[in-house]
Amino acid sequence: ADRYTEIQSKNGSALLHNMREKAYEVYNRIGIPTQRHEEWKYTRLNPLVNKNYNFQNAPLPSVGIIDDVRLQQSPAAELFFINGIFVKEISSFNNDALVVLSLTEAAESEYKNYIEKHLGHSSKYMKDGMNALNTDFIANGLFVLIKKHKIIEQPIYIYHIKDTSADHVFVQPRSLFVVEENAKLLFVDTYKYNGLPELFTNEIIEQNRKRL
Repeated sequence: ADRYTEIQSKNGSALLHNMREKAYEVYNRIGIPTQRHEEWKYTRLNPLVNKNYNFQNAPLPSVGIIDDVRLQQSPAAELFFINGIFVKEISSFNNDALVVLSLTEAAESEYKNYIEKHLGHSSKYMKDGMNALNTDFIANGLFVLIKKHKIIEQPIYIYHIKDTSADHVFVQPRSLFVVEENAKLLFVDTYKYNGLPELFTNEIIEQNRKRL
């Protein structure tokens, strides 16, 4: 609750503020899924969620860790998440066919209509507390738009670096990919872990493909 309140007070986007508020109400009403839920009947989440997790942002990783996680190919973009937060400063995306922003930037820009229309669509078919929990913490996630009629031959690499060297960490990555008409891309998720304490990742990637 404290971390949710902190994000609500610091994040200036009214659109994301309202989305988090609605998700928080849903989460408080339905809570964490149990084995009584069909989709979770073989998974016990209580041992995972009944722990004290650190929600603080991790420091930027060393150059060595970044180089270690990199795939040795020519990408269209390299996008880095550090403990669930998209870090634009160490990402690269020099391709005119792509728009790459944090969700907060996109919600306050000319691309706001994409956020309004498509972000949160997953809640229509993922009606559980884990989806709501991720939405509670939407802030500096990732927004990628691929413009119409563009074919991106090189893959987009998304690197998830998780640093648990100081404490247990609970990360909430959120991504929205919008592919416009007759466009095409390939993206690859790669993960790097640093540290021994436990890590609980609750990730949602939403995609929307527009067709003629």
